[in-house]
Amino acid sequence: MLTELLIGVDRVNNENKRIKCLAFIEYVKSLFTILPFGIEEVYTYARIIHD
Repeated sequence: MLTELLIGVDRVNNENKRIKCLAFIEYVKSLFTILPFGIEEVYTYARIIHD
C-alpha cells in the first residue's frame, strides 16, 4: 500500500535519498488508479491483514 511506502520515506535520514524515494512513489502512483480510503476501508483492511 501507498501508506507503507510513505512511512518508509519518513524514516529516511538522507535528504537526497528521501527525494529519490518520493520520486519513486510518484512513479508507482502513476501506474495505478488510487482509490479513496476512508474509515470503512480502514476497518476492512485491518480485518484482512489480521487474518
